[in-house]
Amino acid sequence: MQVEHTSSGLTPRVSPEETRLQDSDSAVRVALGRYTVDIVAPAMGEAFAVIGAGVGTEPVPVDVDASTVALLLEVADTVDQRTVWETQAWPLAC
Repeated sequence: MQVEHTSSGLTPRVSPEETRLQDSDSAVRVALGRYTVDIVAPAMGEAFAVIGAGVGTEPVPVDVDASTVALLLEVADTVDQRTVWETQAWPLAC
C-alpha cells in the first residue's frame, strides 16, 4: 500500500475493491483526556470505534451502538469531524 500526503493529511492509496472502508464514510474523533476514540460509521455496515491510549500503544477496535456513541459525544473533552483516512481506523482498510 502506498501513502500519499494531502492537504488534509495522509491518504492511503487503495482501490474501493480492496477495502471495507471508503473515503466517503463518516468519522469523528472524540478526545477524553489522553485517550482518543475514533468513531467510524461505514456506509455498508455497523458503526465501530477505535480507541487509542497514546503514542506507542496499539489502537483497539470495538463495536459500538448508538447509545454508546451518544455517551462518548456527551462526555468528550473535544470532538473533531474527520475523514476515515484521518482516523486510527485507516489501517483496517487494507
